[in-house]
Amino acid sequence: MNCSSTVLRSPSRTASGEEGEGFRYILDGLNPERCLVAAEALGIGRAALRTAVRYGNEREVFGRPIGMNQGLQFSIGGLVGPPGRR
Repeated sequence: MNCSSTVLRSPSRTASGEEGEGFRYILDGLNPERCLVAAEALGIGRAALRTAVRYGNEREVFGRPIGMNQGLQFSIGGLVGPPGRR
């Protein structure tokens, strides 16, 4: 279905708000949702980083934690470093 060619008509008495302002109303309503999704993504990222660090410190190979290996440290460090330094 091509939405750009679909025209829906309704009586003006059923409208909520001013004519032609619907898109702005939608954006105003979705803006708090964008902030919520961003905060959720940051929280998930922090939890993933915390889990990776804990795993690196707990998991042992050849008698020492794998978190002591530079390869793993660089991988985890890249998650928290500035984007230009990855």
